[in-house]
Amino acid sequence: MGIHEKSTTELDQILSQTGTSDLDAYLAENTFKKHETAAEFLSNYLNETGQKKKDVIARAGLSEQYGYQLLNGSKTTKDRDKILGLCIAAGLEIEQTNRVLKMSKFSPLYSKVARDAVIMICINKRMNSIIQVNDVLEEHSLSIINLGE
Repeated sequence: MGIHEKSTTELDQILSQTGTSDLDAYLAENTFKKHETAAEFLSNYLNETGQKKKDVIARAGLSEQYGYQLLNGSKTTKDRDKILGLCIAAGLEIEQTNRVLKMSKFSPLYSKVARDAVIMICINKRMNSIIQVNDVLEEHSLSIINLGE
């Protein structure tokens, strides 16, 4: 997983010019790992960006123990907001956030849902604090990202 992943459009263009002799290189560089989990994706991203798990967990507003359990994969959650919180705190872009949500069996952010649209705007504005994002959600009378355990 690269920090600056290519868009599907870019990959389609590269693929149209890729021959069978280049296929292994293309697959290694541009396709998802088959069994990568959300926890692995997030951990790899944090390593690539030089972020400390402790700092991301704090920005996400999660308890340290619970945050580490989510990030190391020893615990999963049925709460979309907890995954969203980690994604926002890690500074993931919308496409990456949606990928992690899907890996976690949650629906991706959807621009026609008011709450999701506000969250998407906050992500685009590089807000990586749940407090900031929740302030914007409250300003628009939308439910905040609830990270209570």
